[in-house]
Amino acid sequence: MALTVNFAAPIADGDFEISRRAPRTNRTNQHWIVELSQDGAVKTTATAIFGIRRDTWSDTQAVPPAVPPPEQISRSSRENLPVWIGMYDMRFAEGSFSGGAVQTGSSSTTTLWVRDAAQRQVDFSALTAMSDIFFPRVYLRRGVIPAGTISMTTYFHADSQHLDALGGDYILATAHADRFDRGFFDQNAQLVTQSRDEIRALVERTGESVGLLVPINDAVVCLAMVESDQPLRCSFARGRAHPLTRGASAKALRACWCTERWTSCAATWRIAARKKAGHE
Repeated sequence: MALTVNFAAPIADGDFEISRRAPRTNRTNQHWIVELSQDGAVKTTATAIFGIRRDTWSDTQAVPPAVPPPEQISRSSRENLPVWIGMYDMRFAEGSFSGGAVQTGSSSTTTLWVRDAAQRQVDFSALTAMSDIFFPRVYLRRGVIPAGTISMTTYFHADSQHLDALGGDYILATAHADRFDRGFFDQNAQLVTQSRDEIRALVERTGESVGLLVPINDAVVCLAMVESDQPLRCSFARGRAHPLTRGASAKALRACWCTERWTSCAATWRIAARKKAGHE
């Protein structure tokens, strides 16, 4: 359910000891305290919460950022970066750190697609490691300076079935900072999948093709697609894009827009149409 790790001191090459105890367990959850020691000194402390999930009401209020699918983004360079970077296929959509190069600005946000480079099955250990792939947020504001993690908490809103359905596919990861203050800063991050289990369930229930499409700039982009077995069906390839001004998918997305967004986009489309026609 949750894992908090506090990095008290660097761990050197060599042997270390891990001690653990469960101060509280009951019918639905367990509380564990863990310490890692080396040469008699505590280097890492952690608390882990395990729980049994019940089939009750669920809802997701978080909205993932709209970015191109991973097939439309080049894999980031691993040059000048630590060896462990090579274990992942990273594709930055925003706030890149490809090859150790960073462009500073007013935003601390990084958004990228990431998966295991060998496309190994993601389990909870691998998911925990992926939650720590983000470089320090201060790099995007001040450039590369000495920085490190002191404490990190990961909340798991996925179960084994979700991870089995994911396999070794891409995860969309995004992170930002809320506050930089006198030598310390925070980081809020989310890792989300492409709703494949929900899509497959909808295909089985309706017998029709189901796709996940999002508006990006002036286009509708397909992030995921599961086709039905019907001889006559809608077909979208993942990564395909078409204008927001045409098609049933675009109309469905535009129907959910507020008046201000619709007015702004309509004005932009009119200007683009006039330019194409040679009026401006």
